[in-house]
Amino acid sequence: MGIPVYLDKIAFESDGIVLVNRVKKHTDFNGKTESGLMKMLVIGLGKEAGATHIHQAGPPNLPKIIPEAAK
Repeated sequence: MGIPVYLDKIAFESDGIVLVNRVKKHTDFNGKTESGLMKMLVIGLGKEAGATHIHQAGPPNLPKIIPEAAK
């Protein structure tokens, strides 16, 4: 059992999803997943619901939660 993640309805119903990497320092934590593909998968594709759910863990826990949720 992993961490629940959300996916936007339009993305879910599409024929495919292409992620374009954007690397940018995060304002609240440092780690391998400050930005990039894993963060986009876990937070970005879930839109507001996904971002709210993952960010509830708090910035110190995001470096651990993002890779786990991306699995």
